[in-house]
Amino acid sequence: MYEEREWLTNSTDYVYWENFWYGMQLVNKFDNADLCEESFVYFIDDITIFRNNFTKEFFFTAGSDRVLAYPLISFAHIFGGNFSTIFTNCFEFGVAEVWEWASALYDNMGNDFSNLLQSYLFSQ
Repeated sequence: MYEEREWLTNSTDYVYWENFWYGMQLVNKFDNADLCEESFVYFIDDITIFRNNFTKEFFFTAGSDRVLAYPLISFAHIFGGNFSTIFTNCFEFGVAEVWEWASALYDNMGNDFSNLLQSYLFSQ
């Protein structure tokens, strides 16, 4: 009996992941944090869709009923879909926004790393 793997967005791990992103207040602080996170999570879902299609067609479908286009289309969608947006969205988030925020914070601390470290330790 064939049973599909669960998508990340339908699992409890996704709830933990979302709570981490919102708990760190990344989404509120940075414009592209949500886009980067969604691109990555939906890319993992695309891999799961491919694995489900591959497993179903090659191991649970009779030879005459097999449609090899389904795994092939899923494989092409992995790279043409959300994977292609990870780089642009996460670059904008990680390099542009986080770097500017961290540089401004470092400048406000008088370019002294000990002040920056103390602000991280005692701001919680």
